[in-house]
Amino acid sequence: MQPVKNNQVDAVRRDAGQLRRLCEQLLPRFASTRHPVRLSERAPTLVRAFWEELGYSPALKFLVSSPEDEEVLAATRLLEKWRGKASRRKGPGAEAEAGLVPASFRVVSVNAEEHELFIADESGGDVDPPVLVLSSGGLERMKFSDSYLRFVTLEILRLAFSVGPTRCTMAFSPPLVGTPAFPVLAPSALSLGEGLWKIVPEPAVGPVGEPAEFIGYTSLDRFVSYLHGLCEHAISYTGRPRGDLVTVEGVSDESMQALALKWFSWTFQKRPQRLGVGKVGGVEVSVDPIGPQMYCFRVTPEARKALLKWVEKQGFRVRDVTPWKEQFAIPGGVSFD
Repeated sequence: MQPVKNNQVDAVRRDAGQLRRLCEQLLPRFASTRHPVRLSERAPTLVRAFWEELGYSPALKFLVSSPEDEEVLAATRLLEKWRGKASRRKGPGAEAEAGLVPASFRVVSVNAEEHELFIADESGGDVDPPVLVLSSGGLERMKFSDSYLRFVTLEILRLAFSVGPTRCTMAFSPPLVGTPAFPVLAPSALSLGEGLWKIVPEPAVGPVGEPAEFIGYTSLDRFVSYLHGLCEHAISYTGRPRGDLVTVEGVSDESMQALALKWFSWTFQKRPQRLGVGKVGGVEVSVDPIGPQMYCFRVTPEARKALLKWVEKQGFRVRDVTPWKEQFAIPGGVSFD
């Protein structure tokens, strides 16, 4: 992830403005709690331009801390607290090496559970400083990213698509192609069409080797329609699209074939997988088989009633209905599944 160059101030502002509009659309409370950010003249030029255009909201705090200077003082106190605990745990001689914390830094994020502090090292005068992570209670340090701006942008995109029914972890072969949505700040984020994006986070591989890239969308209907229109691509890995979940029993193979869905097949961890997409009962759905004559249908909350009417009309049985919010009801309302 290469740093952004000095002569790209206007491009940074343009991408940051696009990012702001996306956050206003997808992140609850972003627009209502957003406040202007005015960093000091000591801040790197591009960092200052980015935050002036984007602004900051507590809605971002789950992954990205406020860039304002008072966060540095709070982080310094936190490091001192962590170091004291780490030194007592590791015994005599467990002291931070000289120069571990840069003379000038900006807080990126705090992982309190793992005692990790992510910071932008602004001591070198870079217009787009590198990101460091201080770990083991502040006793160890390593470079995490060469670009503060691109790292933060990808984190915000990851967050924006993780609080609602707006994402599906998915990788294709060959890879999907599109138009760069944020050419300077996130070259790997592609626009696939209106309300559709392909996002490749850093790192690009998840904890058990699965791809971390995902499709972000403003509407499940739009996403299903897009998948239905793909002709030359095969799924190499996928999670399941977010939506209200309707589990249906008593669906014969003949009944499913009559729906004329588009089916994708692939193998993950030596297990065959299938996903169907298309229109059922006049609404866009994604479908996956979970047992003999049993299927899970995913729809938008607005379309759930129409799907249930269709199920009743066909003489099938509804085993369970789970709104998407119940599937992702976790602290902070954020899920990256």
